[in-house]
Amino acid sequence: MKLGRSRHLAGAVALAAAGLATGGVIAQANDAAPRAKASAGGVVLTPQTVEHTARKGSLGSITLKNTTTDTLKVTVRVRPWIQNRITGQVDPNYNVSLSRYVSASASSFNLGAGASRSVSIIQRRTPPGGSLYAAIEALGKPRNAKARNGIIPNYRIVGRLRANPASKRVSLRAGRVGFIGSGAGRQVVMPIRNTGNTLDPIGGSVSFTGPTGKTNALKAITPIPGQVVNLVGGHVAGFKKGKYTARWSITQGTKRYTAVRTFTL
Repeated sequence: MKLGRSRHLAGAVALAAAGLATGGVIAQANDAAPRAKASAGGVVLTPQTVEHTARKGSLGSITLKNTTTDTLKVTVRVRPWIQNRITGQVDPNYNVSLSRYVSASASSFNLGAGASRSVSIIQRRTPPGGSLYAAIEALGKPRNAKARNGIIPNYRIVGRLRANPASKRVSLRAGRVGFIGSGAGRQVVMPIRNTGNTLDPIGGSVSFTGPTGKTNALKAITPIPGQVVNLVGGHVAGFKKGKYTARWSITQGTKRYTAVRTFTL
């Protein structure tokens, strides 16, 4: 773990609305994939997680089923996650494709009403760091559906890809102490970047010394490799004004680290 000063999920999601049919869920990077359904049919993706040790070639396959009464034009893309720094929740970044590293064996095809098709997820080259945690997006657009109230729904479902490293490397970088919230809700945070290649959660405790002394447990959060999350040290409401030293005892897997930072209230 490099303790220097720096600048600083996921399960399945089904969406449907005026452009995307609805039933969305929020996912975590590390928990069991939640089930998501579109209320008027759509695209079903199984399994919701494709997991394999990273390697060139097939990492596994998904099966897509059209549960509508119309033929769908289906596209399949692998996309990176965007991770919320505070909650650890993830959403796909629909503006970016990871096709340089991983792609579907069939990225665009027609799928008849009630039909199913298997699609392999292929690693084309080794991703940076030797692992890749990403979203598998399947988007279905009706080819012959008539608009209702001017709307033709599209169907999107998102699964999860875990290409785990052949050789695990746990590594973190701690940034500068900051604050979130205001008033009685103000909390001190420590930004942590996952510079390793695993999904091991980080947690631990933080001890404050100064005009007011206190020790708080840190709620565990799982940063995706390359992403920054905030370890929340707790509220500072009730702390007396003055200079403080915060000793962050951070754990990830079997590793233990210490970062010491100062701040003034």
